[in-house]
Amino acid sequence: MKRFLCPYHLWSYDLDGRLRGVLREQENVVSSPDKEGLSLLPVSVDCFGGFLFLNPDPEAAPLLEYLGQEVADLLEPYHLDEMVTVLDVREALNCNWKVVMDAFEEGYHISGIHPQLLRVIMIDPANSRYKFFDEHSVSMAPFEVADAEKYGPEEQVEGILELPETFPSVQAALPRFRELVASYRDDKGELNFPEGVTARTLLQRATRETLSGMGLDLSGLTDAQMSDNHGWVLFPNFFMTVRAGEATVIKAEPHPDGDPNRCVWHIVSVMWLPEEHRGAFEAEPIEVTEPGSFKYFLALQQDYEQMPRQQAGLRNRRLESMSLVEEEVVIAHYHSVIDRYLAGASRGAGDE
Repeated sequence: MKRFLCPYHLWSYDLDGRLRGVLREQENVVSSPDKEGLSLLPVSVDCFGGFLFLNPDPEAAPLLEYLGQEVADLLEPYHLDEMVTVLDVREALNCNWKVVMDAFEEGYHISGIHPQLLRVIMIDPANSRYKFFDEHSVSMAPFEVADAEKYGPEEQVEGILELPETFPSVQAALPRFRELVASYRDDKGELNFPEGVTARTLLQRATRETLSGMGLDLSGLTDAQMSDNHGWVLFPNFFMTVRAGEATVIKAEPHPDGDPNRCVWHIVSVMWLPEEHRGAFEAEPIEVTEPGSFKYFLALQQDYEQMPRQQAGLRNRRLESMSLVEEEVVIAHYHSVIDRYLAGASRGAGDE
């Protein structure tokens, strides 16, 4: 794309926002000096991790300063800027944009909404980890089996084999994972893991060997980051789960029609691929206009179906407050940041 084109009156602009062409310019007496004052309004634009960030405030702080150097340092080893977009979907939803953010800021709902993940995600608050920054946060719950007596080695393996439905890049590591699993079968084909070996550790080993073999530098990532998703909240509306080799971004924004009961979510999944395969998997943007016509991967589809119900519950006229449990601490932090911004805006309005 070399220029922006307004579809209404067909005025065209350079990528830096300068007005270059006017429909029937001579008849409308738009001279060159006049064009200088008709440029597009400037916005702050910066790039981080391969993503473009826009801020309508021309006085906004530099992006790296806003995110913080620690956030940048923690995300840098994933090499997000080298990943390829394999899913890019925008769709209007019948819920407020903050309902979307809340839905992805906790794992407390996994037992009810995503039961398929229980074989590989440990729902144990004692093993969850959180790190809070001034406005942002990151959380992690390990991929592991919480009840070894209930889920033995075979079921652990079956759970890993189902992961591509939710985390597509796992597919690349499965051939090596199966080889590693086979090495722990006895002559009768029974699977037995010695102490210290689980389906989780085998997935970690298979992922590191596979991705490293394809050329991805994993030297800055731990074994846990081969399997465990880290959930990042970059305030105000950017949520990302990331693990070695892949990330999924959920971005929510108010609906253009101004209805607080509606929003637009934007789902972008990226994956690290060898350069020779990137063109075959790179996805074009999809704008969903028929509700329900696009089928997301399993866990995302379950959230998609649940969030409008959550919105309906929040609009209960008798509801005066919300109760949060400890496992929803990220939501509490997120809304404390919102409250801080609203309080600042309120003081600013009163001063004027």
